[in-house]
Amino acid sequence: MKKAQQMTPGDDSGRQMSKLRLYGLLSASVLMVAYFFVYFHRMTGGAISDILESHYGVDAAGVGILASAYLYSYMVMQIPSGLITDRFGPRRSAAVFVTILSFGSLLCAVSAMDGVRNFGLMVLGRTIIGIGASVISIPYMKIFISWFPKDRFSTLIGIAVMIGNIGAICAAYPMVMAIDGIGLAETYMWLTAITFAIAFSIWLFVRDSPSDRGLPEMTELHPEDYGEVEVSEERIPMTRSVAMVFGEKAFWPAAIWLFLIYGAFMVWGGAFSGSFYGESGMAKEDYSMVLMFVGVGMLTGAPLSGFISDRTPLGERHLILSATIGLLAVWSAICLTSGDASVVTDIPVQCVLNYLLGLFTSVFVVTFALIKSHYPYSISGVVAASLNLFPFLGGAVCTTAAGFLIGNGTVADYRAVWWACLAMVIAAMAVAVYIFYRTRTNKQ
Repeated sequence: MKKAQQMTPGDDSGRQMSKLRLYGLLSASVLMVAYFFVYFHRMTGGAISDILESHYGVDAAGVGILASAYLYSYMVMQIPSGLITDRFGPRRSAAVFVTILSFGSLLCAVSAMDGVRNFGLMVLGRTIIGIGASVISIPYMKIFISWFPKDRFSTLIGIAVMIGNIGAICAAYPMVMAIDGIGLAETYMWLTAITFAIAFSIWLFVRDSPSDRGLPEMTELHPEDYGEVEVSEERIPMTRSVAMVFGEKAFWPAAIWLFLIYGAFMVWGGAFSGSFYGESGMAKEDYSMVLMFVGVGMLTGAPLSGFISDRTPLGERHLILSATIGLLAVWSAICLTSGDASVVTDIPVQCVLNYLLGLFTSVFVVTFALIKSHYPYSISGVVAASLNLFPFLGGAVCTTAAGFLIGNGTVADYRAVWWACLAMVIAAMAVAVYIFYRTRTNKQ
């Protein structure tokens, strides 16, 4: 690591602070653009499920396998992604893996070409996309920790998820329109070119820490904000760092909560909501527009959750409990009305439900802030990756199971899956209550 210049009073200090803000924002912004495509690829399945079924001649189980291919590979890579980022740094790690993502997108394009139409190749492409996308969120978290004050962390995470959910919005109606306009294979070819350009931009503009630009570190500028554990520069071996993460009691309630609420969310937004709406009688153009409101909800909720978390005592605990109550109400409404075609095809009602589902689910952005002070910075990548494992484990397991439960794709089949999702949210409610009261008692 290059030796940082000391921030001393004088003519040069203002210039150094300006550079610190400029280069920090540049590094963060490039990685946020990459994160846009993480969400884009994650959420394409829900809106284009009917297109995939007709293009490849597969059923709901096939769509479930395709949706879970991304999630399984993303999930399996979570702990390795933390180890890779801690070892090689955010810049190199993200640049290499976004390049891998672009190759996965290329395989999807080839699989969709006339004369090929190979569903197995599409599944392989989605698997590689999941591997590439898995090493983007951990690098941007490390960049936020390195380049910005501690009390901005949750706000920045919220902004990143907001950018990601613009990608989720584009994965609905705009993705459907692009496929209708130029074709499935051509759409993926454009995605290949764009993501490769982003990988090159990461290598060009991102730097791991201020010292790489000859600037002082945040722990030097704001030492009063960091405890001994957080600033520890001790090089911790891989096996010990993983053991430290999973051995911490505060880790498990957050991990279980993420598994439950995100597993239910991905069954809806990442896989089967489009097919359900189509089976219930809603036109493709209408439900692709309705599903955009999931992303709009997250777009609103993620930065708001981060802002509240950074500026409110016990903010994370209150947010998790409140959001779970909200999700309980939304999933109850989905289950109770899912057999009534007049409600299911009521566009304003469904826009509201999808918006609220995205809004309340977006509170997951504060879970890392909930536990990160228990660990040193040197293993922050492993901590974030280990926690990130659980929402995608939930999504992968639940979408796979839901695909087989849906079977022939009748409305009754979908309703049974929605009730199962509600049961998961009820379990998440118990965990959220535990998080809230356990933490409050400890603080007292």
